[in-house]
Amino acid sequence: MADITKCFGEEDEIICPYRDRCYRFTAKADEYQSYFQGMPLKNDKCDHYWGDGGENIWNQSTEIETL
Repeated sequence: MADITKCFGEEDEIICPYRDRCYRFTAKADEYQSYFQGMPLKNDKCDHYWGDGGENIWNQSTEIETL
């Protein structure tokens, strides 16, 4: 079960360039899965990207801890 907010990886014929490497797209969905309402891609960047190593999520959490 993926206890995360998943992403559909596309919206209005725009396909996210990160989706094949993003856990929010590749994780197996649960029966009661939550999804982003729209693709969180803004200006070709995604603040919710969760790569194989969880690099963006990890970097954000360590920045918050140092504040």
